[in-house]
Amino acid sequence: MTRSCTSCHAGRVRRDDGTTQLLFGSPNTELNLHLFIGRLTALLKARLGESKDSPAYVDFRKLIAETLESKSPQWYWGADSKLVSKEEAAREVKTVKANLDAVLCHDAPNE
Repeated sequence: MTRSCTSCHAGRVRRDDGTTQLLFGSPNTELNLHLFIGRLTALLKARLGESKDSPAYVDFRKLIAETLESKSPQWYWGADSKLVSKEEAAREVKTVKANLDAVLCHDAPNE
């Protein structure tokens, strides 16, 4: 749904044994994130309309909001995640909920 610092600042390397290791703080060399976000924004606006009042947008926003409400915050990162604490996961989901229109490219974020 949204990007975090690791979108740009985490790299991956394949080890000799075939496993993949994440390197936090390293550059992401696999994805042009700015191009991806630009195209995603254009797609959302084209499919959901230019206005928060368009029926397609209202329906999609409702689906996303209901999904956020129906899952525990740990669902997004995994209950046993060593990377994100339960408190941090809850804070992330709360932030997305509060700024859902901005996440969906239709409004400025809440202050």
